[in-house]
Amino acid sequence: MPKLTYLEIPSRDVAQSAAFYAAVLGWTLDERGPGDIRFSDDDAHLIGRWRREYEAGKDNVVAYYTVPDVAAALARATLLGGEIVLPRTAEGDTLIARLRDPSGNLIGIWQFA
Repeated sequence: MPKLTYLEIPSRDVAQSAAFYAAVLGWTLDERGPGDIRFSDDDAHLIGRWRREYEAGKDNVVAYYTVPDVAAALARATLLGGEIVLPRTAEGDTLIARLRDPSGNLIGIWQFA
């Protein structure tokens, strides 16, 4: 069963967004460099980061679901009318991909490599 585990949140100002979510939701922050701030919420078993790709009304929050096999999930998605936006890509010890569902919603999927 897929589980929501990772969020990408667009922001005009990453530091401001990080401070907001830390104060409001109690997220733990991990600053990895200028403009690269990650977060974790241990209670919700959720991690993520902010990205500087904000555009009003466009693909805002991207939710990532863990799946057992990214390639198989992408194959099913395209058979059912989905569009692959980001093909399967290795990021560290994970494989990620993004797809757009038939209604136009953007979602991400990932698995451990």
